[in-house]
Amino acid sequence: MVTIKYADSKIKELKEILPGFLLAVLVGYFSFLLSEIIGEDILSFEKSPISPVMLAIIIGILVSNLISIPKSCDSGLIFSGKKVLSFGIVLLGFQLSLSNIFDSGLEAIPVVLGCIITGIIFTIFLSRMLGLPTNLGILIAVGTSICGVTAIVATGPIIRAKKEEIAYAVSVITVFGILATIGYPYLANHLFENDPTKVGYFLGTAVHDTSQVTGSALLYADLFNQPLTLEIAVITKLLRNICMIFVLPLIAYFSSIYGDNFENEYTIESQPKLKLQRYFPLFIIWFLLMATVRSLGDFSLESTEKVVGVISKEDWKGFGGIVKLFTVQVLVIALAAIGLNTRFANLKELGLKPFAVGCFAASTVGLVSYLLVGVINT
Repeated sequence: MVTIKYADSKIKELKEILPGFLLAVLVGYFSFLLSEIIGEDILSFEKSPISPVMLAIIIGILVSNLISIPKSCDSGLIFSGKKVLSFGIVLLGFQLSLSNIFDSGLEAIPVVLGCIITGIIFTIFLSRMLGLPTNLGILIAVGTSICGVTAIVATGPIIRAKKEEIAYAVSVITVFGILATIGYPYLANHLFENDPTKVGYFLGTAVHDTSQVTGSALLYADLFNQPLTLEIAVITKLLRNICMIFVLPLIAYFSSIYGDNFENEYTIESQPKLKLQRYFPLFIIWFLLMATVRSLGDFSLESTEKVVGVISKEDWKGFGGIVKLFTVQVLVIALAAIGLNTRFANLKELGLKPFAVGCFAASTVGLVSYLLVGVINT
């Protein structure tokens, strides 16, 4: 009986997700098709210079704001923008070795910490100067500095932020994050003279949300044929995500003293218990497991010329190529869903002050990232 109820609930959940997911798949497929038509058929390039990643985001935004998307698509679009994206990032782990992750992560630590500390302090300071509610300033600060929407959603309950404040902060982060996703790959190529390592560190720290970092790095890799940038940007972003474990308890403590919605006697001990999963996404662990599988496979090839004594070098390489191609397709679907979820009509009531703070925060973190990345290996 319990099994039947469980099966029924899963079928119902699948029916709710399917319309939005299929819409994201359709936009993703059309993005690949349009990329080939423009780049190869019209412009006669051997490989299209028009990235399907950029097209997926732009087409998704256009569809979302020019056509009324049925409410029945909402669940599927949210699912695609979160779960499908997480799955794509997990698959990215198969393209990396643990040694690469360790080396890149160590070099990224000063840049990540510098961007987080500077972004939070300056953003909260400016929000106070402009008279924004303290909680709204905190949400924009953590969203810009740490992990975009994930950090905002995790921080909101901790500081007892109002629903409107959370929605405002998410809207601000979404707008400037999308602008960075599309514009920063071109800017980074100019600033760092096509150095894939430095561009990866920059995109991994200067762009807000995990989805936006992945999109901007994937766009750069497509545009300038630098797959290493995608690997480093994702590693750097995951390191930022991990920092939520240390930053959010501090935010909770200071908010209990200075926040808008706390009584004077309200202390850190009386706050609701926090779940680790809220600020430590489990896909990071799966990402590392995939990298471990790849590393063990490569290591066994060196010693036995076959993976676990069965898979030949050619088959292992071919499998890696299939996973890489599938990963790009999964990420494009997720980014199409994010574009489809971006509705500018929801931003009319925000006013200029939150956007001014968001613009300042994004610019400050971008500048600090550029300065810190510039001194790496120099």
